Amino acid sequence: MEDRTKEPPIDGYGLFNARIKNARIRNNGRTVAPHLEDFQPVPPDQTERQHSVQTNHIAVLIPNLEAVSQSLPAFCKRHPVEEQPTESTKEQYVDICGEDAVMLLLVQPIGTSGPYSRALGKRGPGLHHIGCITQSIADELAISNKHQLLLHPTSLKTYPRGVIWLCRPGVPFLVELIQDSGPVTPISKCNLHLPSNIPIPDNVRSLSSNLKIHNADDELLHIEIGDRKITIDPDMS
Repeated sequence: MEDRTKEPPIDGYGLFNARIKNARIRNNGRTVAPHLEDFQPVPPDQTERQHSVQTNHIAVLIPNLEAVSQSLPAFCKRHPVEEQPTESTKEQYVDICGEDAVMLLLVQPIGTSGPYSRALGKRGPGLHHIGCITQSIADELAISNKHQLLLHPTSLKTYPRGVIWLCRPGVPFLVELIQDSGPVTPISKCNLHLPSNIPIPDNVRSLSSNLKIHNADDELLHIEIGDRKITIDPDMS
């Protein structure tokens, strides 16, 4: 059984409802203290308030980026493919319904040693994470309470860049929460349909103010924004 005695005391298994200023992670035998002092407790009377988190991208992990990209409808605007050496991936953003809508992010691992390659080998192709934005991570910690999400250990490294990752056993994807202090621009509502054989816990079906998650009638992944719909076969090679 995993030893949790050395984990930060943040409500048992890691729910965000307390300060985690003194969180520590091990790095090559050295104790590293990330700058997490901006995390503040969520006042009890605010944990159920309507949060302003919006989904801005849906990331799908695939073995063949080119094949999936070419299978998308002509109305999709494909951005240039970019390699991300630190993640050992090549990635492509796709606009489905203009700039003010949720984007699709196609992610193909490069090599066999990166985290995305390990995820592909362990869980296979499909939805990897849902990317959300907020003006203040500290003000939006209630999202983890409302949706019963846990802090992923990677967050201790990414928080200084204004990013945290949330997860929970039984939830078939990660949540990337990105801090963007710029003006709030409403993002069009989106319906995401996951394959029929993937259980979706009720607590994450309405993950953000503009995203609803459902089960499809088949084993493919579907994204609907307004009158536009795309279908993705992550297994395509």
